[in-house]
Amino acid sequence: MADGPLTSLFLNLRYKNVGDQECQSLADGLGNLVHLTSLSMPLTSLFLVLMDNNVGAEGCRSLGDGLSKLVQLTCLALALEKNNVGDQGCRSLGDGLSKLVQLTRLALALERNNVGDQGCRSLGDGLSKLVQLTSLSVDLRDNNVGPEGCRSLRDGLSKLLQLTSLSLDFWGNTIGPEGCQAMGDGLSKLLQLTRLSVNLGYSSVGDQGCQSLGDGLSKLLQLTSLSLNLNSNNVGAEGCHSLGDGLSKLVQLTSLSLNLVYNGNVGDQACRPLGDELSKLVQLTSLELRLR
Repeated sequence: MADGPLTSLFLNLRYKNVGDQECQSLADGLGNLVHLTSLSMPLTSLFLVLMDNNVGAEGCRSLGDGLSKLVQLTCLALALEKNNVGDQGCRSLGDGLSKLVQLTRLALALERNNVGDQGCRSLGDGLSKLVQLTSLSVDLRDNNVGPEGCRSLRDGLSKLLQLTSLSLDFWGNTIGPEGCQAMGDGLSKLLQLTRLSVNLGYSSVGDQGCQSLGDGLSKLLQLTSLSLNLNSNNVGAEGCHSLGDGLSKLVQLTSLSLNLVYNGNVGDQACRPLGDELSKLVQLTSLELRLR
C-alpha cells in the first residue's frame, strides 16, 4: 500500500448480499473517512458499486447521510442497479447528493429500482444544487418514469449550465411525447454541451416526441459527439423529418450515432429527408445510422 493520505476509493460490492443493515455500517465507515484524510489531501473521488443487492429505503437513508459528509468530493460514481431503492430511497439519495457542491463529475445508476415520478422529483431537486458539474451520467432504465418525472428532472438539469458531457438512459419507461417535450426543453438550456448520449428505447416517443427532441437538440451548437437511441418507439416519416431538421443545425458534430430500428413506419419516405438533412453535417468523421 502506498504511503500518504487516501484521496480516491473504489469499492465493488456487487452480489454481496448487501442490505439496509450493511449499508448503515458502510455509511458509518464513509463518514469516518472525513477524519481519516488530511485537510490538505481529502478524499476527492469515490466509486461505490452496490448493484444486484437488497438495498432499500433505509439503506439509502444511511448512504445519503454518509455521502453528505464527504463535502470535498469532486468525482462520484454510485451504482445501485437492481435493488429496492424506490421513491423514498431516492429522496434520501437526493438530499445527500445536494450537499456535495464541489462535485464536477457524477455517475448515478439506478436501473430497475421502481424510482417512479416521485423519485425523479427528489433526484432532480438534489442534482439542481450541483452547479459545478461538468460531466453527468444518469441511468434510470426500466423505472416506471413518466412525463411528470421527466419534467422534474428537466427542472434540475436545466440548472447545470457548466455541463459539457451528459448521458441520460431512460430505456423502457413511459416517457411519451410530453416527457420528450420536457427533455427537449431541458437539453436546450445546456449550451456548453460537447458530448451527449440519450437512450429512449421503448419509451413511447412517437413523431410528436421526435419533434420536441429535434427542437431541443438544435440549440446545442457546441456538440461534437451525439448518440441517440430511439428504437421501438413508433417513429414515422414525420418524426424522422423533425429529427433530421434539428440535427442539421449541429454543424460541429464529428461523431453521430442514431438508432431507429424497430420503428415500423420508418421507410423510404422517412429515410430520404433524413439523409438530406444529415448530409449538411460536413464535419462528421464517424456516422452510425441504424434504420432497419
